[in-house]
Amino acid sequence: MATLPIALQAAAPIIDVYASFGPNGDGSTTTTSNYTQNALNAIVAANGGATTPTVTTNGGGPATYSEATSGQTNQFISTPFTSWMGYAGANVTNVYGSAYSTQTGQRLYFGLDVRGDGTTRFSLSGLTFSANDLNDNIPGDNPIGTATFNNSDLSSGAFLFYNLVSGNYVQTTPANANTLVDRIVYRGVGESFFDTNLDNSLVQSNADPQTRLNAQIFELNTADNGGPPDIQGVYSIAGATGQASVPLATSLLVPEPSSVLACFAGGLGLAVVLRKKLTERRA
Repeated sequence: MATLPIALQAAAPIIDVYASFGPNGDGSTTTTSNYTQNALNAIVAANGGATTPTVTTNGGGPATYSEATSGQTNQFISTPFTSWMGYAGANVTNVYGSAYSTQTGQRLYFGLDVRGDGTTRFSLSGLTFSANDLNDNIPGDNPIGTATFNNSDLSSGAFLFYNLVSGNYVQTTPANANTLVDRIVYRGVGESFFDTNLDNSLVQSNADPQTRLNAQIFELNTADNGGPPDIQGVYSIAGATGQASVPLATSLLVPEPSSVLACFAGGLGLAVVLRKKLTERRA
């Protein structure tokens, strides 16, 4: 009797998600490009989760990549003016130096490494992302951000694609977002709390940058039942899901005059405010 070949059982891909704070991207394209390359190099070098991504510093300063498991609210803010980790305007250069003079805040990026074993292949178009605030239990508030991916993302420079050849991942260039591959490495979707038109109940929109930034920090500090958010990023593809979360700690205002605090004391429906003002960068 002839022996029938045994079909390989399809296995779901393995997904590793690595969170990291990086530049907003609206201030310096060179910094964003360097950070993206640093992130990709670190995620690839992590060898599929076998090791922790190492700090990579190509370009230095704001382009430095480092995995984050926690953070502060002042790291989760992007602005239409110069800012970095709670400092705004000229204060940025005074505190951090000229390398930060073109930065417009930070984003929380959720880097991705999804790997198949050859039995289940997948494509970029099948990848989805959602962001949630784990500290927000108000119905309808989550997810606070979502993303899907298409052909326009292929040329962003934020992805690496691989085929499995003789047991090794070999880098490839997909023809389109529907092309099947065996591994995708991605710098990650970048989430941030962004505001170009602060509610006058908090601060006048024509206030100086430091006061406006302080208003954003205050909103985040008190966003969820009087405390800061816990941001989770979740990717799904080919029946598999992977996630990482980063709880944010309260940040001090810089400076912290009583007059500034008084103008914030009225409060708002801050969890709703956070949901409306969160922005994301895919590429």
